Amino acid sequence: MNGELTYDLLEQAGLQKLPDRDDFISTHTTAIAMQFMVEQRGDVVGISSLRHLDMAGGHVRADIFTDPSKARHGVPMEVMFLTVNYAFAMWNIRKVYFWTPDDGFGSFAQDQLLIRREGTLPDHLFTDGQPADMHIFAIYRDQWDEHGLRLLERLVPAEATAAV
Repeated sequence: MNGELTYDLLEQAGLQKLPDRDDFISTHTTAIAMQFMVEQRGDVVGISSLRHLDMAGGHVRADIFTDPSKARHGVPMEVMFLTVNYAFAMWNIRKVYFWTPDDGFGSFAQDQLLIRREGTLPDHLFTDGQPADMHIFAIYRDQWDEHGLRLLERLVPAEATAAV
């Protein structure tokens, strides 16, 4: 799906706080390996993409955007786990990484020992006219293999997976 179509679908779905159209299109048209629309009860509430797949380096970047006015609390983290699971199931890579202006992964990472902070780019972007940091986090395959299934089981009841 190209950046223009993706933006139009998100806009038509009524998502609030979309980035500038040109910025979105320029960043969502390059190196897309896989892309998913995020739905909740039939309504589009976001998008998840896997981009910049580097088999030699053993990593892929995940970009997740959900509309906080439409997605229930916890949906972004659930989307992240499902996206990471897809990446590790599809490709022989060692990590999935995320760039985010939200430092919220920090406390989750300490609690779960799953998400590692890779770094921070100070004043890397502007939010509401103010410089803001960009945070980089990653989930490594070895940690996912150890803890990921338990997290996925919370999202999908065991009886649902047993029937498949």
